[in-house]
Amino acid sequence: MYRTDSRHAYFPYAIQIRRKAWQRLSLSELHADIRNSGKPRVMFFREVAARLSAEGRPVSAGELNLYAMQLTIQRHLIDDYLQRQCPEILPLLLAETGVATGSAGLAGLAGTFCRIFPGGPFLDHPELDPVAWITAPESAMDRARQLAGEILLLSVAAENRGVDSFRDILDWKELLLASDCFAVAEEMEARLSTAPPVAGRIFRLCPSTSR
Repeated sequence: MYRTDSRHAYFPYAIQIRRKAWQRLSLSELHADIRNSGKPRVMFFREVAARLSAEGRPVSAGELNLYAMQLTIQRHLIDDYLQRQCPEILPLLLAETGVATGSAGLAGLAGTFCRIFPGGPFLDHPELDPVAWITAPESAMDRARQLAGEILLLSVAAENRGVDSFRDILDWKELLLASDCFAVAEEMEARLSTAPPVAGRIFRLCPSTSR
């Protein structure tokens, strides 16, 4: 069974937010308040938009919420493809890009990624070791898939002009300088370009679309 709900997502609000932006905008207190109070996720986007706008970057909560929805859909497609449609591809993809599960390459990349783009596990437990997290035996493949997916999504975001108003919070330049992330992303994209296409199973949910 594949899982893409928010309880198992790496980023608690779907959008990738780098550590320096998280700290500069003082989002830890906001995250704790929303998590403990059960307030809707849109409250996070409203506050982030307000804080970015106060810095001179006009951003609307609607833009952030829309992008979060887009990422949620993209992650579902990635998970469905790598877990249900072509589960044999992920181990090969990781191995061919030099970050096979259990390898020093994957541990190093995970350590750098999780330090620069901390997700829920690290926001809620700052003492957590990224290498221990990525190599946990019971979930090593799931977390390797998460890492691969997030790198691909950041690569796509780098070319997406629609996020320019809030690009500062998800800019991956620091990650590129500190790791081989760009080369890994390029190699994964090249390998996936020759893999089987995404199946059209989603359209069976709406039979009228096939008429």
